[in-house]
Parts: sequence; C-alpha cells; structure tokens
Amino acid sequence: MAATCAGAAGQNLYKCGATFQDRPCDTEVQKKYSSLTGSFSKEQVNATADAQCADRGVRALPFIQARTRQETLESLHAGIDAKPIARLEKIKEKDLASAVFAKKGSPVEIRAAIETECMDNKQVSTRTRAPSAYSTYPEYPIYPESNARLAAAERRAEAAAARAAAAADRASRRY
Repeated sequence: MAATCAGAAGQNLYKCGATFQDRPCDTEVQKKYSSLTGSFSKEQVNATADAQCADRGVRALPFIQARTRQETLESLHAGIDAKPIARLEKIKEKDLASAVFAKKGSPVEIRAAIETECMDNKQVSTRTRAPSAYSTYPEYPIYPESNARLAAAERRAEAAAARAAAAADRASRRY
C-alpha cells in the first residue's frame, strides 16, 4: 500500500471497494487519494468532481436516503426549518434537498447527477461573472451608496445650471 501511495503523487489513485487503481471506478462510489492529507479522503462518484462538488454529493446523502424511505420534500423542509442553523445554511440545505428530489434514478445515480450539476454550475460561473450568492444577478445597483452620491451630484449640477440660466435671464432683462 505504501509503495502504491508513494507513486500516486504524479497520478490519480482511486480506491474502488477493496481494490486500488489508477482510473476512476466504473459504477460505485470511489475514494480518491489526496497527496495533501496522505489518505483516501475525498469520496466521490464522478472522477471529475472537485472537492467542493464531492462534498455537495456527501451532503446530499441524507436527502437521498430520506427519498429512498419515501419521505416527502415538505417534511424535509420542515426539518431543516427546525434546525438551529443560519438562514443562508437553511436555504442551501433546502435547495440541495429539492435538487435531490428533482432527480431520478438510483442513489448513486442521483449523487452523480448532483456532483455533475455542481461542476456544470462552476464552469458556467467561471465563464461569466464572478461567483455570486444569487442565482441571477439582482436588478438593483450593487453599490447603492455610490449611485446615490452620483444621483445627488447630478441633481446639484442640474440645480446649478438652472440658477445660471435664471441669472442670465435676469441679466438680459436689465439691459
């Protein structure tokens, strides 16, 4: 095992059940060797999934199991609402539960779809703008205080132009 892991620094090494190989597993969940930790720490279904997307697949497991037990999405959402976690975390968990329930197939296929969807979203976001907490960019200004300053400066300029025009009008009436 040590000799196998030592040679893994230059290539990928996967653990498929009890076997080790240099290519991804065909049908099952695999563990990928991490040279940083020195262990098979990254569990994933898709070989192309990065650490964040593999983690999203792991976080989807309780929802996949709940779906297999035929629990409803509404009951899962109610359970998430009852958790003592931050509002943004609740939103993320509800989105993940909804994504799981929107997929069809076996638990491994659903997890693979979740990881693939995560990687697809990352590729889209790197081709467009910087990542955002919003699924679409908001309609309102990003920096409202600077836009408010700009609007105030425009109003001051318009008022100054109106005063100059009024002064020119008064001056033309005198002569």
